[in-house]
Amino acid sequence: MRSINHLVWLSLLLASCTSTAPPAPAESSVSNPTIAAPTQPVEAPAEPFPAPVDIMPGATAAQLRTQIEAQQIELDILLVDYTEHHPSARIVAKRLAALKAQLSRMSPEQVADAAGWVPKILQQHEVYLPDFSFAGYQWGEITPKTNATQIIDVTDFGAIANDRQDDSDAIIAALDYADTVPGAVIVSFPSGLFTVNRIIAIERSHIVLRGQGSSGQSATTLYMPQALRDLAQSEQEQHNVPNLISNNLRATDNNTSPVSWKGGFIWTRTDTLAHHSPLQGQAIKGEQGGHSLHIEGAAGFSIGQTIMLNWCDTGCERASFTHHLMGNTNTPLGTAFANHHGLVKQYLTITQVNGTSIQVKEPLLHDVKPQWKVSFSQPQFLTEVGFEDFRVEFPTLPYAGHHKERGYNGLFLTELKHSWVKNVTVVNADSAFLVDKSANVTLDEIRASGRQGHYSMTITNSNYVLAQRFSFTAPSLHTPAVGWNAELNVYSGGTVRSAKFNLHRGLNQQNLFDNIAVQLSGINDLFTGAGNPASGPLAAAYTTYWNIRTQGNPRGMIDVESPEMRLVGLTNSAPIGLAFNFKAYVEGLNQEGVEPSSLYRYQLAQRKH
Repeated sequence: MRSINHLVWLSLLLASCTSTAPPAPAESSVSNPTIAAPTQPVEAPAEPFPAPVDIMPGATAAQLRTQIEAQQIELDILLVDYTEHHPSARIVAKRLAALKAQLSRMSPEQVADAAGWVPKILQQHEVYLPDFSFAGYQWGEITPKTNATQIIDVTDFGAIANDRQDDSDAIIAALDYADTVPGAVIVSFPSGLFTVNRIIAIERSHIVLRGQGSSGQSATTLYMPQALRDLAQSEQEQHNVPNLISNNLRATDNNTSPVSWKGGFIWTRTDTLAHHSPLQGQAIKGEQGGHSLHIEGAAGFSIGQTIMLNWCDTGCERASFTHHLMGNTNTPLGTAFANHHGLVKQYLTITQVNGTSIQVKEPLLHDVKPQWKVSFSQPQFLTEVGFEDFRVEFPTLPYAGHHKERGYNGLFLTELKHSWVKNVTVVNADSAFLVDKSANVTLDEIRASGRQGHYSMTITNSNYVLAQRFSFTAPSLHTPAVGWNAELNVYSGGTVRSAKFNLHRGLNQQNLFDNIAVQLSGINDLFTGAGNPASGPLAAAYTTYWNIRTQGNPRGMIDVESPEMRLVGLTNSAPIGLAFNFKAYVEGLNQEGVEPSSLYRYQLAQRKH
């Protein structure tokens, strides 16, 4: 519900303002699914800040810009669930306009004084900074768009909006028919509510599930009244739900729910049993951040082929590789890896083949040396899969507890490459967005709201996943999160309420949290630990935080169990401190106005030009 937490969030963002918005009405629940009546316009209260009175007297241009950004974020959050006529939305919009008006009245000299600062890390080469610009659909170089001309309407197969009857069989029949259609295809849903009691599995490339919107009167809502573990036994067995985590050697104990971090009602996967298979040969030479690989004993590579590079396979000289992996520090690997081969995995796209060498599109995660036994695998992916303009909603029920989840999981995106999610909202989930074994997936304008859960979003075993323009307002235990073997992924340009940034061990590394506005209760909520300590430090080297703007109690000092982090432009509503023994590259702590505001956008622009 939007009640106390909502007002706390508003008050934190509007600390300099004297008036507080009234509490918004409770979110509608579809535990007994109905379609809400159209929202009627509500007269706005009297203008609380008559122009041209400054609502932040004496504020600098930089302070005004920070408040303008905070107001815009809060307005965006409100407009997820309400129209612009809602009283809270109208009051925030008026404050936003008043702040912009105050900024516009400033002299050029006052505005110039607010010019941003450029971090030194961008002007040197001694301190390693990963290149994150390859994240996203088609490496961020073009906007996701289907070329499909075939449109399949689920209502032609018996789905009926708003009738409170199960539409699962009709939706699956439409998908089965789509599998027979050559070329790209769109499976279309009209506006309204559709009830789903089965798993919607996507097992082909070049397909888009498209609704009519994720909020408002035109929204398409997929309502899932049951959890994965409550589905018919035959349905669970068909999708191997009972064994999702027991088949995963990283399970912490036998009592862990099999759907705690896997499975979803919308579920992508290939039709192969193994995600990747070994290829002949080894890589023997390469440089971290470079694009050239010298190979030995390999043949049959082709331009455009996606391969997986596996560092530290059987026979690896582990001590020296671990030292390199941890940023040339003595951070221990973790006992869980004692018998684990292929410690680090990276998806690469071949751009040139020249006898005993190949060129790859993406920058190498690490150096390549003969003694580190770097092998090749062939991964399998679906491509050009899209999800657009709909809402997934679960009943408003209490959270069952950590690792006890019943499986109210939204999208489980596995084995995808060059695919996307656009304008999708998930409400009341255990886990809203789970991304695994994927590469170059863009999640744009995604939202997770409602009651407490496990994850709003997490990324595992994946590279170059981009989440941008996101809003995570559900109080999840871990969000935004990266876990096992997540590398070179990016969260950029979003907002997180009740944040619990999570580095979930398992050698996640070189991930970017970028240009994010955050509400938190303590500063180390930016670096929360989870997972078994046997699985190594919270992250391996070069996790990067860039322009993270927080509101909340800076309780405690930054002290993170992760080597060689990069913290640039981290600010809070009150000053942040560093623990004495915290070892990392830190620049611009408590200093507003870092330029560029987004490292991802900056690196992408540099590469494209």
